[in-house]
Amino acid sequence: MGFNRSSGRKRILCVFSRLLGNNTFTNRLVETMERMDSIEPLYLFQEGRDYRDYRIPRLAKASSTLESSWMIWKKYRNRLRGRTFEALFFQAHTLLPPFYRLIKALPTAVALDTTPKLSNQLLRQAADSPAARLKATLLGWVTHRLFKGILRHIDLFLPLTGWCARSLVDDYGIPPERISVTYCPYDLSVWRPGRDKDGRFTLLFAGNDFRRKGGHFLLDMFERHLKGECVLRIVSNDPLLSEWDLPDGVDLIKGITHERMEELIGIYQTSHLFLFPTRIDKLGLVVAEAVATGLPVVANDVGGIGELVRDGFNGYLMPPGSPAEEWAGKIRYLKDHPELLEQFGRNSRHLAEEKLSPSRFEDLIKETIHMLERAL
Repeated sequence: MGFNRSSGRKRILCVFSRLLGNNTFTNRLVETMERMDSIEPLYLFQEGRDYRDYRIPRLAKASSTLESSWMIWKKYRNRLRGRTFEALFFQAHTLLPPFYRLIKALPTAVALDTTPKLSNQLLRQAADSPAARLKATLLGWVTHRLFKGILRHIDLFLPLTGWCARSLVDDYGIPPERISVTYCPYDLSVWRPGRDKDGRFTLLFAGNDFRRKGGHFLLDMFERHLKGECVLRIVSNDPLLSEWDLPDGVDLIKGITHERMEELIGIYQTSHLFLFPTRIDKLGLVVAEAVATGLPVVANDVGGIGELVRDGFNGYLMPPGSPAEEWAGKIRYLKDHPELLEQFGRNSRHLAEEKLSPSRFEDLIKETIHMLERAL
């Protein structure tokens, strides 16, 4: 498919997503690739503004996969059609279908935080009516078979969690030797413990999709069981919260984005315990941020969260559907046992250093690129 003889560098088409939480991971991918002298990456980004710039056919709106595929293919044809590449690197499985012919012809790697099978399970869990569940089931049947045909042509897989890796093996028959779990790396010299805690015992929740992340449960649990004993910080830009009458002791912090990272890190560092009662999630970048800053975590055991929150080691994993009384009991126990709370915090930081270090991530990405090069 062509070689960039003028520079001697191998040209790789990089099709990455900058939507929602993907942006952090994509930025780390780009930073790593830009430090590699042997390759010339050509980037094609899926971005939020694409939904404004491209008129999406009604049929494509039937599923997020069709929508993503249609937009990225239009963008590719507009910007890079006719260019030649020697290898492909994707971030997100929803970007794969339009490039099927290229994937069959060229060495290909894909980083992904979920599989089609897992995505469909999440959709069915979120469905609020029998009709929505039926639609999700039918779409899941179609997409699972579509991607089973595509994924068998992928050479290397970089799932962000072991949860996703297991689905690749169990649901798609991918040999384990073609899989390396990456997680999303953090600059642990910046994301670190380091400040004195506030005087009152401070609980922290962070997340913008407040309802899906278990916001109703969190506020109800706090008001009925913990109000007066501690403070609850909520870091969220969800407009839904402006309509709610929040209980006394709840501190709502709006307007915090990763462009104000120092302020965000300070909020983590001055809290005592991170809470994440999410109902549907893959891992949650906020959980990674919490463990990086040395916070113990109490979270629902969904998706890959158990890979960063080990029950009885750096926090507590709660079975989905656990009553508010059990949550409050775990929180109160840690509040009353500061030595255990401190040990859990140290263990969180240990897990972050083990799984989230930039050097570990960079080594994995560089090895993946070298393996693509060797496949040429």
